[in-house]
Amino acid sequence: MPNFKEQNQSVKEFTVEKAYLQFIFPFALKKDCSNKLIQQLQQQGYEFFTLDNSHLQDKYYGDHTVSHYQMEKIFLPNIEPIIFPSDLTKKEGFRRFSKTFNQEYFLKGKYLQTTFQLLSIDIIICPFQIGMMNIRVELPDNMSYSLLRSNRIH
Repeated sequence: MPNFKEQNQSVKEFTVEKAYLQFIFPFALKKDCSNKLIQQLQQQGYEFFTLDNSHLQDKYYGDHTVSHYQMEKIFLPNIEPIIFPSDLTKKEGFRRFSKTFNQEYFLKGKYLQTTFQLLSIDIIICPFQIGMMNIRVELPDNMSYSLLRSNRIH
């Protein structure tokens, strides 16, 4: 039986070299309003995401590239049209609209103060009047893990 008692041992400091975070917020859409939302997103510079546009594979992810070719090979042919529809009028699919920001902001909270990079935002229009907003951020390089979880920072 393992011993789960805490022992008085020092813990080695852990540094996060690169931290990319995603925050997903679901929302509801009013019935028959998705076309109006699509028009507004396009007017504000959001692009419709398709796997056919290979120039998008390194646009939204900071220093990372997400291979569209590999994504196509991973998803089965009957699932791909739902997850990655090729046409923004396909209401049965998850229609993703993405916009690059690459802007730096400052977060000041009770326990943490740090800069962060807002990489991009996706608005995903799903079937059944459901939507999701995905926000991608990058934290500063080599941030101490204890800094991220400390209660002593003001």
